Amino acid sequence: MTFLRFALVAFAVLVPVGGARGQEIMTLDGAANIRWIDPQSGQILRTGLALGAQGAWSGLARDSQGRVLGCSGYNWLPFGIYEINPITGGTQFVYQTDLRGLTAIAFGPNDVLYGLNNPLAGSLGGIYDLVTIDLGTGSETIIGSTGFQYFTSLAYSGGWLWAYETGYTGTGLVRIDPATGQATDVHPGLRGPNDLVDSLCFSDDGVAYLLDYGLWVMDTVTGVPAFVDFIPGLPLLVAAEFVPYLPAPFSLGVRGESGHPMGAFVAGATPGGTVALLHGYGYGGPTPVGAGLPCSSTLLDLNSPVSLIRTITAGPDGKVEIGPAYVPPQIRGRMRLQALDLTTCATSNVARIVF
Repeated sequence: MTFLRFALVAFAVLVPVGGARGQEIMTLDGAANIRWIDPQSGQILRTGLALGAQGAWSGLARDSQGRVLGCSGYNWLPFGIYEINPITGGTQFVYQTDLRGLTAIAFGPNDVLYGLNNPLAGSLGGIYDLVTIDLGTGSETIIGSTGFQYFTSLAYSGGWLWAYETGYTGTGLVRIDPATGQATDVHPGLRGPNDLVDSLCFSDDGVAYLLDYGLWVMDTVTGVPAFVDFIPGLPLLVAAEFVPYLPAPFSLGVRGESGHPMGAFVAGATPGGTVALLHGYGYGGPTPVGAGLPCSSTLLDLNSPVSLIRTITAGPDGKVEIGPAYVPPQIRGRMRLQALDLTTCATSNVARIVF
């Protein structure tokens, strides 16, 4: 184990962030500002700087050993790859590419480093290519054209690469075949949130998080996001990645749109434990769980009155699937959901139904 990885393990054990709330999301803007964000609330836990690169930052990727790499450059300055300490933000040069339009990177199976590159960097438009970058041999290979443009993020999970086509003409969440580079719009009828840049990353439980002006839990099955909260300052975040060696967050997301059958999914619960799915209307609490009930006095981020939708037993992996059931369109923009782990009395993020 390298010194950096040893230090990260020590940090996770000795200094649990916010009382061991789970993994942090490390984010970058183009100007090297780092914000470490709480995935349960969207709040900024601390800030820092990733200094030492010669260009603007555009991507983050984490390998299977916990090493975090970032890419930095301009359309007139080929992008370099740097290792970034996910605790301190310190950088170290790793590799110089020949790519001038590299907007995102992600590690895939066997720690193959993928990237999204605009071959017309410096010009308007341009259909992005999926490329691989071999840090050992120095080779860069074009896998194929994605057929899409304006990608600012790339992430890997479940055998696929995932990206979010941003901009006013963007389509939202897309799935990319690592073997061909071909991209598919997950939900052609839904744009999703629309900001200048959108960053995508996966927790160690395989839950997708989208960050733009706010924090979202993204369902990769239907392409529907649940809104958690605004990120203070509404920063333009060009890249995001989960900090390694911390427990995965207690996550709640929704599956499907209102006015149709909808479901919910939970990750990070106690394996084999009971999870309560609760809902309320309006902006949100805090509201304590009532006396005489399990986890009484636990504070929920829901307005009173709080109603129980149902309880369900988590699987051995701590995950839960609820539904589907028809949900009327009138609840859109009004209903907030939250999960409560009845074993530990931990609460998940709030999931606001906005689609």
